[in-house]
Amino acid sequence: MSDPCALLPKSDAATLGWDSLEPHKVDSKTSFCLLHGTNADIAMLIGVLPKTISSMGGTSVDIGTKHKAAKVAAKSQPGIPAGGCAVALELPDQTSVLAVGTSRSGKPDDTACPTVNQVIKVIDAKLP
Repeated sequence: MSDPCALLPKSDAATLGWDSLEPHKVDSKTSFCLLHGTNADIAMLIGVLPKTISSMGGTSVDIGTKHKAAKVAAKSQPGIPAGGCAVALELPDQTSVLAVGTSRSGKPDDTACPTVNQVIKVIDAKLP
């Protein structure tokens, strides 16, 4: 998966207040997408990582996805500070899609979780 920005349709991103999706490639196996928007209360990053959920130390969560989902530690990522809410989807090829959200207004980390869960559900529906 070369472009994680392609995982979230622009119409869904716009509904959540993001008007710009900016892809970044870290290396041949790791890439991420920064979502920008003047109306978005949540700063969001979507990443594709060459890791399983268990290797990230995730705690399984049931948010109604067809792929295994887990809440993982929200470590500092490019463009997103440490903290916030992070949920990963494990894919059959031993990779994961990670969504990390933080509040732009300084609210507690868990306030980003409903938006992160919504993004993960949209992405999960697009995956085989």
